[in-house]
Amino acid sequence: MSDKNLEMNECASSSDAVRRMQFLQRVHDENFHPEIARLDLSRRMVHLVLHLAKYSGDMRNAELNGDHEGYRRAVVDAIIIASSGSTALHINLIDVCVLHGASDPGEFRDQMMISVGRIAKAVESLDHVENYPSRKVLNEEFPRIFWSAYREVERLEGDVIKLVNSRLSSVRSKHIFYREIMDGLGNDLLE
Repeated sequence: MSDKNLEMNECASSSDAVRRMQFLQRVHDENFHPEIARLDLSRRMVHLVLHLAKYSGDMRNAELNGDHEGYRRAVVDAIIIASSGSTALHINLIDVCVLHGASDPGEFRDQMMISVGRIAKAVESLDHVENYPSRKVLNEEFPRIFWSAYREVERLEGDVIKLVNSRLSSVRSKHIFYREIMDGLGNDLLE
Protein backbone atom coordinates (compact mmCIF):
# COMPACT_ATOMS: atom_id res chain seq x y z
CA MET A 1 0.00 0.00 0.00
CA SER A 2 1.39 3.44 -0.90
CA ASP A 3 2.04 6.10 1.77
CA LYS A 4 -0.81 8.20 0.34
CA ASN A 5 -3.28 5.29 0.57
CA LEU A 6 -2.09 4.53 4.12
CA GLU A 7 -2.68 8.18 5.09
CA MET A 8 -6.17 8.16 3.55
CA ASN A 9 -7.04 4.97 5.44
CA GLU A 10 -5.80 6.38 8.74
CA CYS A 11 -7.78 9.60 8.22
CA ALA A 12 -10.88 7.61 7.30
CA SER A 13 -10.58 5.48 10.43
CA SER A 14 -10.80 8.55 12.67
CA SER A 15 -13.23 10.55 10.52
CA ASP A 16 -16.50 9.72 12.29
CA ALA A 17 -15.06 10.35 15.75
CA VAL A 18 -13.35 13.59 14.73
CA ARG A 19 -16.42 14.86 12.88
CA ARG A 20 -18.62 14.15 15.92
CA MET A 21 -16.07 15.77 18.21
CA GLN A 22 -16.00 18.88 16.00
CA PHE A 23 -19.81 19.07 16.00
CA LEU A 24 -19.98 18.64 19.78
CA GLN A 25 -17.31 21.32 20.16
CA ARG A 26 -19.62 23.70 18.31
CA VAL A 27 -22.57 22.74 20.51
CA HIS A 28 -20.36 23.21 23.58
CA ASP A 29 -19.17 26.65 22.41
CA GLU A 30 -22.66 27.89 21.57
CA ASN A 31 -24.15 26.74 24.88
CA PHE A 32 -21.34 27.17 27.38
CA HIS A 33 -19.41 30.08 25.86
CA PRO A 34 -22.08 32.13 24.04
CA GLU A 35 -20.20 35.36 24.75
CA ILE A 36 -17.30 34.03 22.65
CA ALA A 37 -19.36 32.19 20.01
CA ARG A 38 -21.23 35.43 19.28
CA LEU A 39 -18.14 37.57 18.74
CA ASP A 40 -17.48 38.73 15.19
CA LEU A 41 -15.01 36.41 13.49
CA SER A 42 -11.93 38.64 13.72
CA ARG A 43 -12.46 39.25 17.45
CA ARG A 44 -13.11 35.56 18.03
CA MET A 45 -9.84 34.69 16.27
CA VAL A 46 -8.00 37.08 18.63
CA HIS A 47 -9.59 35.33 21.61
CA LEU A 48 -8.62 31.89 20.29
CA VAL A 49 -5.03 32.83 19.46
CA LEU A 50 -4.64 34.17 23.01
CA HIS A 51 -5.75 30.76 24.29
CA LEU A 52 -3.24 29.05 22.01
CA ALA A 53 -0.45 31.35 23.21
CA LYS A 54 -1.39 30.53 26.81
CA TYR A 55 -1.36 26.79 26.10
CA SER A 56 2.01 27.08 24.35
CA GLY A 57 3.39 28.60 27.54
CA ASP A 58 1.65 25.96 29.66
CA MET A 59 3.20 23.19 27.55
CA ARG A 60 6.69 24.61 27.88
CA ASN A 61 6.30 25.22 31.61
CA ALA A 62 5.08 21.64 32.09
CA GLU A 63 8.03 20.33 30.05
CA LEU A 64 10.53 22.30 32.13
CA ASN A 65 8.97 21.03 35.36
CA GLY A 66 8.56 17.41 34.30
CA ASP A 67 4.78 17.69 34.63
CA HIS A 68 3.66 15.09 32.08
CA GLU A 69 -0.04 15.37 32.96
CA GLY A 70 0.05 19.17 32.73
CA TYR A 71 1.75 18.90 29.35
CA ARG A 72 -0.88 16.51 28.01
CA ARG A 73 -3.71 18.69 29.42
CA ALA A 74 -2.30 21.76 27.60
CA VAL A 75 -2.01 19.78 24.34
CA VAL A 76 -5.63 18.62 24.73
CA ASP A 77 -6.67 22.23 25.36
CA ALA A 78 -4.88 23.20 22.13
CA ILE A 79 -6.88 20.53 20.27
CA ILE A 80 -10.10 21.98 21.67
CA ILE A 81 -9.24 25.55 20.68
CA ALA A 82 -8.00 24.51 17.24
CA SER A 83 -11.26 22.62 16.71
CA SER A 84 -13.23 25.67 17.80
CA GLY A 85 -11.26 27.92 15.44
CA SER A 86 -11.61 25.51 12.54
CA THR A 87 -15.34 25.26 13.13
CA ALA A 88 -15.73 29.04 13.31
CA LEU A 89 -13.95 29.20 9.93
CA HIS A 90 -16.24 26.45 8.54
CA ILE A 91 -13.36 24.02 8.05
CA ASN A 92 -14.18 20.33 8.17
CA LEU A 93 -11.12 18.92 9.92
CA ILE A 94 -11.46 15.59 8.13
CA ASP A 95 -11.07 17.35 4.77
CA VAL A 96 -7.65 18.60 5.86
CA CYS A 97 -6.45 15.54 7.78
CA VAL A 98 -2.71 15.63 8.31
CA LEU A 99 -1.05 12.46 9.53
CA HIS A 100 2.51 13.42 10.14
CA GLY A 101 3.13 14.60 13.64
CA ALA A 102 6.16 15.61 15.58
CA SER A 103 8.62 12.93 16.59
CA ASP A 104 9.26 14.56 19.98
CA PRO A 105 7.90 17.36 22.20
CA GLY A 106 10.52 19.83 20.97
CA GLU A 107 9.45 19.43 17.35
CA PHE A 108 5.79 19.72 18.33
CA ARG A 109 6.56 22.84 20.40
CA ASP A 110 8.31 24.41 17.41
CA GLN A 111 5.36 23.63 15.13
CA MET A 112 2.95 25.06 17.71
CA MET A 113 4.95 28.26 18.21
CA ILE A 114 5.24 28.88 14.47
CA SER A 115 1.53 28.28 13.90
CA VAL A 116 0.48 30.48 16.83
CA GLY A 117 2.78 33.22 15.58
CA ARG A 118 1.30 32.99 12.10
CA ILE A 119 -2.26 33.19 13.48
CA ALA A 120 -1.28 36.19 15.60
CA LYS A 121 0.12 37.92 12.51
CA ALA A 122 -3.05 37.10 10.57
CA VAL A 123 -5.37 38.65 13.17
CA GLU A 124 -3.08 41.61 13.82
CA SER A 125 -2.99 42.35 10.09
CA LEU A 126 -6.77 42.70 10.09
CA ASP A 127 -6.49 45.66 12.49
CA HIS A 128 -3.98 47.39 10.21
CA VAL A 129 -5.89 46.48 7.03
CA GLU A 130 -2.59 45.14 5.72
CA ASN A 131 -2.22 43.35 2.43
CA TYR A 132 -1.79 39.96 4.10
CA PRO A 133 -3.53 36.66 3.36
CA SER A 134 -5.13 36.43 6.81
CA ARG A 135 -7.93 34.04 5.89
CA LYS A 136 -5.54 31.72 4.05
CA VAL A 137 -3.23 31.61 7.08
CA LEU A 138 -6.10 30.98 9.50
CA ASN A 139 -7.42 28.21 7.23
CA GLU A 140 -3.98 26.58 7.24
CA GLU A 141 -2.89 27.02 10.84
CA PHE A 142 -5.95 26.07 12.91
CA PRO A 143 -6.16 22.62 11.26
CA ARG A 144 -2.36 22.28 11.43
CA ILE A 145 -2.45 22.90 15.18
CA PHE A 146 -5.40 20.54 15.58
CA TRP A 147 -3.75 17.65 13.76
CA SER A 148 -0.28 18.27 15.22
CA ALA A 149 -1.72 18.30 18.73
CA TYR A 150 -3.89 15.28 17.92
CA ARG A 151 -0.80 13.35 16.81
CA GLU A 152 1.10 14.55 19.88
CA VAL A 153 -1.55 13.08 22.19
CA GLU A 154 -1.41 9.85 20.19
CA ARG A 155 2.40 9.88 20.53
CA LEU A 156 1.87 10.13 24.29
CA GLU A 157 -0.41 7.08 23.99
CA GLY A 158 -3.56 8.97 24.91
CA ASP A 159 -7.09 8.46 23.63
CA VAL A 160 -7.65 11.86 22.00
CA ILE A 161 -11.44 11.77 21.81
CA LYS A 162 -11.81 10.51 25.37
CA LEU A 163 -9.41 13.16 26.72
CA VAL A 164 -11.14 15.98 24.80
CA ASN A 165 -14.58 14.86 26.00
CA SER A 166 -13.35 14.61 29.58
CA ARG A 167 -11.80 18.08 29.46
CA LEU A 168 -14.92 19.67 27.96
CA SER A 169 -17.10 17.90 30.52
CA SER A 170 -14.94 19.36 33.30
CA VAL A 171 -15.32 22.87 31.84
CA ARG A 172 -19.09 22.48 31.37
CA SER A 173 -19.65 21.28 34.93
CA LYS A 174 -18.41 24.64 36.28
CA HIS A 175 -21.06 26.65 34.39
CA ILE A 176 -23.69 28.32 36.57
CA PHE A 177 -26.50 26.83 34.46
CA TYR A 178 -24.85 23.48 33.74
CA ARG A 179 -27.81 21.28 34.69
CA GLU A 180 -30.38 23.45 32.91
CA ILE A 181 -28.33 23.60 29.71
CA MET A 182 -27.67 19.87 29.77
CA ASP A 183 -31.36 19.14 30.37
CA GLY A 184 -32.27 21.39 27.44
CA LEU A 185 -29.80 19.66 25.14
CA GLY A 186 -30.64 16.16 26.28
CA ASN A 187 -28.16 14.90 28.84
CA ASP A 188 -26.57 12.32 26.61
CA LEU A 189 -25.69 14.63 23.71
CA LEU A 190 -22.58 16.08 25.33
CA GLU A 191 -21.83 13.44 27.93
